[in-house]
Amino acid sequence: MDDEKSKVTDKASEIAKNIWLAGLGAYGKAVEDAQGRLGKALEPPKLFRDLVLPLASSSRAVPAFTRS
Repeated sequence: MDDEKSKVTDKASEIAKNIWLAGLGAYGKAVEDAQGRLGKALEPPKLFRDLVLPLASSSRAVPAFTRS
């Protein structure tokens, strides 16, 4: 009887460990996904970069009252 209880306990421990590892893996994947989305959200859109950056390097494109 003790051997049977031991097998059940071992199996339950293994299942609990696998559930814990699955949750840990899901958490890690969610963190990676969130970091990727944050990096993408902080990056200016390509159209904005294409329109603004060439003008920003030219002082003629900036009105006189905004120049320091």
